[in-house]
Amino acid sequence: KCKYQRARKFMWAGRLNAAKAPGVALRAVGVLKERGIDVELDFYGMGDPIERKAMRNLIDGAGLSDSVRMLGIRPGELAMKYADYDALLFTSRCNDPFPITPLEAMLSGLPSILDRDGGIEEIAKDGETALPYNAGDANALADAMVRMMGLEDGGAAMAKNCMESLQAQHSLGIVVPQIEALLSASVQS
Repeated sequence: KCKYQRARKFMWAGRLNAAKAPGVALRAVGVLKERGIDVELDFYGMGDPIERKAMRNLIDGAGLSDSVRMLGIRPGELAMKYADYDALLFTSRCNDPFPITPLEAMLSGLPSILDRDGGIEEIAKDGETALPYNAGDANALADAMVRMMGLEDGGAAMAKNCMESLQAQHSLGIVVPQIEALLSASVQS
């Protein structure tokens, strides 16, 4: 169960490549630091050693090593980390039709700030289930992070609404009959 407090500790998880846009999250932390707002951001970045080194160099080059950490993670361990954070930052620009990390985080009760172009627009109802921001815009992401920090309940209501919405729309009891109907229709054609 996630603990809710004013958001100050954010997480990012994914492949360290241009499509997942981790640099947007890093720049947003820099924007907040320029505004005098201190936050922590942990990157659970998967990728080749050269990608991980490049990300560490970006963190150091931005002067954010006091606020941003790169952490290793093994497959299957990420779900155990969600309760340690106040919100997930999802910056992917690849329009993935079924992005696992934000869905898993939201189903775990972790409030999320989501790129509008990341492939989960149908889930991200502004202020109701998540806080969306415009793709690639570090200032907009920083604004969304401030907005999350300003929520009296730390995003608890959004997380609850999101879990209920996901379960109502995408639970096995809902999806399996839809798949069965599609398979039956394809056999009859």
